[in-house]
Amino acid sequence: MSIRFISPGVKNGLYGSFRCYSKTPVRRLASVSTAAEPTTRPLSAAGIYASGGHIRNDWTKREIQSIYDSPIMDLLYFGATVHRRHHDPLAVQQCTLLSIKTGGCSEDCAYCPQSSKYKTMVKASKMLDTDEILNAAKKAKEAGSTRSLLE
Repeated sequence: MSIRFISPGVKNGLYGSFRCYSKTPVRRLASVSTAAEPTTRPLSAAGIYASGGHIRNDWTKREIQSIYDSPIMDLLYFGATVHRRHHDPLAVQQCTLLSIKTGGCSEDCAYCPQSSKYKTMVKASKMLDTDEILNAAKKAKEAGSTRSLLE
């Protein structure tokens, strides 16, 4: 394809103003089909199990793996569908977290900075008194929390 430059006659700025065109005749750049093409595909495992309509707790490892291997957009869509089937989509659940013993945990959970294996700037503290924990839980409930996690 060869390119020719044509000056429109008026020079703008230092380099002038140019328009580019091709000597090659324009053919069809794209075609649009008017026939509707199928946009559906078989349901993923996430879709199959989400359409069951009832809550299960007897999952096999193979079923869990097949759901895990489903496309992410299917997981999002069918997960939201199942959630809306069982919960009000406009409701927000407020949960409260209370650290009843900070730092110095003897467990070695790799994901948790509370472990004694980590070096952090937070100073370890002894476990909170039972009355302090109960008062904090009451305040959380009064503030609208439906769940509390004591950590």
